[in-house]
Amino acid sequence: MITALTAVGALVFTGLSLNATRQQVAVAEQSQVTDRYTKAVEQLDRGGDDHLQVRLGAIYGLERLAQDSPRDQPTIIEVLSAFIRTSSPVPIIPTPQACKGEALDSTNQPLGPCRELHLCPEKPPSSDIQAALTVLGRRNAAYDNHTPVDLRGTCLRRAQLHGANLSGARLDWTNLLFADLSGADLTGATLSHTYLGDSNLTHADLSRVDLTRALLFAASLSDATLVGANLTHAELGYAKLQRANLTRADLRGADLTTAGSTPELPSADLSHANLTDARLEDSYLNRVNLTGANLSGADLTGAYHHSTNVTDVQTDAQTRGKWW
Repeated sequence: MITALTAVGALVFTGLSLNATRQQVAVAEQSQVTDRYTKAVEQLDRGGDDHLQVRLGAIYGLERLAQDSPRDQPTIIEVLSAFIRTSSPVPIIPTPQACKGEALDSTNQPLGPCRELHLCPEKPPSSDIQAALTVLGRRNAAYDNHTPVDLRGTCLRRAQLHGANLSGARLDWTNLLFADLSGADLTGATLSHTYLGDSNLTHADLSRVDLTRALLFAASLSDATLVGANLTHAELGYAKLQRANLTRADLRGADLTTAGSTPELPSADLSHANLTDARLEDSYLNRVNLTGANLSGADLTGAYHHSTNVTDVQTDAQTRGKWW
């Protein structure tokens, strides 16, 4: 009996010791995570060309930290997003009265007309900003905990974001001219008033994206998915939309013929899309599927329409250029 009790006591003691050891290890690991995070943030804050390598090390250090400690990924997303926003902001109109009543971004800077998107530098993002973009774009989104990548009001002209995961990202009032977003996942993202002219969006997933008043002039959207996308009043002159899927997209007031352009739409799927008041003059609608689309008030004057499917299309007295 005494031997049995001694054995039980030894097991209990061993169990308590193991639990204490695990707790100590957990505390030590969390302390290491905190130290690594603090060091990386301090390094990221070092400005100037002479500290470029330090900042790059901090960015990749934060990426490794997110992999080692997934629960800290939301914070790391916020840190890298803030780094990009503060390092490459869109210039702001210097007259405060012009910005009165404008919405503010996460740094309390005005969005909207106060942002001078056309004044962004023509050069591509610096290597540290591009590195931060790459890290954000290849993260494991399963650990985001509903934390969005927030890059509103930034200059990202010619950014390389091929295949990037930017689902749910906030990219309003951002300059993405000539950017490579081919194959990117932008589902549910917001890109209202964003400059996307001449950008590469081939094979990108833009389902349910908000592109209200976005500039997509000469953008390549071939084979892109825009199911349920909001393209109201968007500029799509010269846009390439071959085989793009715009099922149930909202294109009310969208301009697909700006300055006499001829947007390419062959084989695009616009079934059940809302094209109310859309401008489609001289556009190429060859083999386009317009089944169930709403063309009330739309202007199709001079549109090319070989093998265009207009089954159950809705029109009204203001629809111009109707050929069926």
